[in-house]
Amino acid sequence: MRLKHLTAAASQPTGEAFGWFAATVNSHTHLRWPGATAPLTFAPTGRSAAPSLSRPALLQLRLRALWGVTARAETLRVMLLEGERFMGVSEVASAAAYGKDAVADALENLHRGGLLDAGGVRNQRVFRLRHTDHLSALVAPLPDPKRSWPWQSVLPLIAGFLEATDLMETPSMARAADIQRRWREWQPVLARLGLVTHLGTAADFLIDYERFTLKALHIWAEDPPRTDQSEYTKASTGAGV
Repeated sequence: MRLKHLTAAASQPTGEAFGWFAATVNSHTHLRWPGATAPLTFAPTGRSAAPSLSRPALLQLRLRALWGVTARAETLRVMLLEGERFMGVSEVASAAAYGKDAVADALENLHRGGLLDAGGVRNQRVFRLRHTDHLSALVAPLPDPKRSWPWQSVLPLIAGFLEATDLMETPSMARAADIQRRWREWQPVLARLGLVTHLGTAADFLIDYERFTLKALHIWAEDPPRTDQSEYTKASTGAGV
């Protein structure tokens, strides 16, 4: 079910690539991933090994080992990384990439089990973790929040940047027009990430866009998230690049 939500929100190239990947997985396992198309050629080497679940980045897998591959595990992941802030059902569902009904049931069950506090009424219910320190200790180590990004938002942007590189051989005016269309679509997500910047016009647009994408990729790959808009705008328009 979660894969259906994720693939429904994916771009066409990403959806096509996932179709090949899902078909390949299905042809070599007992799984039946949705969206499968044609399998790719794949020969297992036998050298693969299960990852160590003690790594901070594998918090999601530790939660699944404890609570199963369900909305419950994803709900706890979202709420652990948010601390003790109250969150509504829609907000949790969006971050967990699960349907609202499944997340609402998971939140209510976790509340009955004593892991969550609840407030509000009817469809205005909000929840937050109770005894955050105890749960954090159980599933530690946690990822460093200063170096964590909401990858469900970041990865589609990275895919979009990569898709735009296919336009390198396109005449500059046509390329600029296509990227400007993409840029408008990306603005709401960039704003949520705190990466709001202003690109120039005419000939400066493509130069500023390329500087912006390189800086954003560098930040996502190595640096902690930045929330200061003025600092980012200065960096993305070429200062210090």
